Amino acid sequence: MSFLARIKKKCRRSLEWVKLQRESALDAQRYFRSASWAGPVKRHELAHIESDLIKHYHVLEKGLVMSDFRPRSGTGVLKRLIVLTSIWKEAGGRECEFHFQAALAAIKSYHRKHQDLNIDVSDLIPAKFWDEEDAITTEAGSKLPNELSADDRARFDQLALSRHSVRQFDLDRVPDRDLLTGAVGVAISAPSVCNRQTWRVHFYEGAAAQEMLSFQNGNRGFGHLIPMVAIVTSDMRLFGGGVERYQGWIEGGLFSMNFLLALHARGLSSVPLNWSRLNKDDRALREAADIPDHERIIMLIGCGYASADHEVTCSPRSPVSNFIKWH
Repeated sequence: MSFLARIKKKCRRSLEWVKLQRESALDAQRYFRSASWAGPVKRHELAHIESDLIKHYHVLEKGLVMSDFRPRSGTGVLKRLIVLTSIWKEAGGRECEFHFQAALAAIKSYHRKHQDLNIDVSDLIPAKFWDEEDAITTEAGSKLPNELSADDRARFDQLALSRHSVRQFDLDRVPDRDLLTGAVGVAISAPSVCNRQTWRVHFYEGAAAQEMLSFQNGNRGFGHLIPMVAIVTSDMRLFGGGVERYQGWIEGGLFSMNFLLALHARGLSSVPLNWSRLNKDDRALREAADIPDHERIIMLIGCGYASADHEVTCSPRSPVSNFIKWH
């Protein structure tokens, strides 16, 4: 390699390093503005309180299912959760909101478990929580796990192995909203840190779908055949601290795979489209898509009904042994 070529290579690497630093700084700024540990308190106050409610009631739930459950354990978490229910109401949060109700249900479950063990916890839980037991509209705490048969396991293997990305859709058939809603209902079973469920899905149809695809550079040659686009995002307001800066992408990926399989189970085809773009591109898409600044775009997903004569790529997979290292 000539001296001039080496200089050019070094300059390119330096330029890419500067770009990477800038993009990383912009990512950090957006996260800092939104996450509960540093975001604008008034602007995102209820979302931050909700995040704390979820974190605390889920810690309480986990304590209830431990094999070595210790009566009256987690009192600090319990007391803080009770305080948070008051903070939520004082901040204008509605008592009918799902996670407020889940917090009450988790406290009730804690009380019931101790009641079954003939252990008094009246000093920890105000009596007012039980005055209107019927008002609690959701379930939280502990329960017996769902059963899975051998046939269920085999069907899942068949479902997962039969899913392929499709790039030829029937434009005359647009997915029904109930089908899409059902798929999202299954996808939200994905795990999330402290059960905070930060996923959001924005749907676009027809001309709006085509506009969204114009911002994504991986659908050339087939994007015009996609009737519906879903944009999966993660609400950064529900995270806290620098240690959770990547969590949105992790949870968004888990949710997206669940969603792809749920679409497939309903006879719908899909194609995941990556969103590895610069911040200026991200801003442009969020503005066009009406997605708020506190939501991190994870990916776009084209979906619909495959055309009758469509084909899919073989996409050969490496041997399983390539992905496993036993320790």
